[in-house]
Amino acid sequence: MDRDPHLPFTKGDDAQLKNLSATHLNGKFVVVLFFDTISERFAVEIVDTGKQIKVKAVNLSHWIRNTTFHPEYYRLLGISENHNDDIDTLRELAEGLRTISGITDSQKAYLAANWAGSMLKFQSDLLFKEIVSTMEIVLDSLDDPYWKVVVTTLLAQAEHELKNYDRMVELLEPLVEHHYGQLPQIAFSLFECYKPHDQYEKILQLYMKADELIERKNHCGDLPEQNIQDVYRKFVLCMLLGIDETDSLPIKHTPNVMVLIKVAICKAERVVHNNRDSFYKYISKAFLEYHEGNYDAAIELLEAHNEEIQSNFGSEDVGVCQVLIMMFHCYVEKNDFSNAKYCLKKFKKHTDSEYEILMPALERRLNSINGSTKKKMKPKKIRTKGRCNNPFCLKVEKHEKQFQFCSGCRICKYCSRKCQKIHWKNGHKESCKK
Repeated sequence: MDRDPHLPFTKGDDAQLKNLSATHLNGKFVVVLFFDTISERFAVEIVDTGKQIKVKAVNLSHWIRNTTFHPEYYRLLGISENHNDDIDTLRELAEGLRTISGITDSQKAYLAANWAGSMLKFQSDLLFKEIVSTMEIVLDSLDDPYWKVVVTTLLAQAEHELKNYDRMVELLEPLVEHHYGQLPQIAFSLFECYKPHDQYEKILQLYMKADELIERKNHCGDLPEQNIQDVYRKFVLCMLLGIDETDSLPIKHTPNVMVLIKVAICKAERVVHNNRDSFYKYISKAFLEYHEGNYDAAIELLEAHNEEIQSNFGSEDVGVCQVLIMMFHCYVEKNDFSNAKYCLKKFKKHTDSEYEILMPALERRLNSINGSTKKKMKPKKIRTKGRCNNPFCLKVEKHEKQFQFCSGCRICKYCSRKCQKIHWKNGHKESCKK
């Protein structure tokens, strides 16, 4: 299909109007006529009136027209929209995605997006691998480059959960110049790839390209406003949360880069939709306070962030490690040995392989506190709330030690006997240290 690789629509595409100041037009179905390069707007024809108008790409979303009756498509569509928390039914939908034919690329991609979004809620490597295998089959069956990009970004999300960053780069970097209006989503995922390797220059250059597209309103209207704000949030967090492995200290950026980060923070706060957004303000501002030497203010913000992230996602969330590292550094700067040591102890308990490499440098920094200036005080207790270890359950403890540990390994914890049985049948039986 002949498409401009930088535009989300082409002549003949079905679309729907959205977010126009002329509100009576919102929701109207249109057909794309052409792209006006001077005004950078799409000329479209309103289906029910024949009137022609010009609009920005951000004011259009793809209209998945159901032109033919395909019983299997409608059966799968019903499953994807009404049974998104039933793992057995979702696996049935996956089988349908692999085998269905006779539907449009847009219809298949829409089904795939619904299915992958539901599967990604569950924290299970087994399910992430199922997403990868299914998305690869769906991707091979598509011809339209726009919808291939949609499915590729879904595939990359699953690879991210499996920490296959090299595979993500392999999938997404070619799309930077062939993004079809989806560069914000591509950039968001690539930030995740570059951060573990401290590729801050790549993050910065990609951010500037995505920001320009967003400011010109040439990104696809299919992307929710929430996803656009996430680009700014992810950029800020990747830049501010960077740790130098040699001394475990946060990466220091030039004054010009810090200005870009502060502007991105302002842009990221335009919309707040959900729990993770509501406490984004804590972590970003905490890091700014740290970089400006306001350690008490940073600690206060980090404590608020820690409370919210654990209440919503449990102590296993990677954000808890980030909080503990920063609190540790704040206390070291204050020469508060007791609290710094306590944060490091908590960090050891919650860290994963991504952060283990920092331990020697963190311990050296703790021991560098001058004995004559050490502040000895009772450390503040940092309470932790665990998430149920059944990968198909999203419950988090309302208070510390609410869930019961597995009596075999004393590592996994569950909100109910039912969840323990489900996890036992889905992998824990082999991994339990009896």
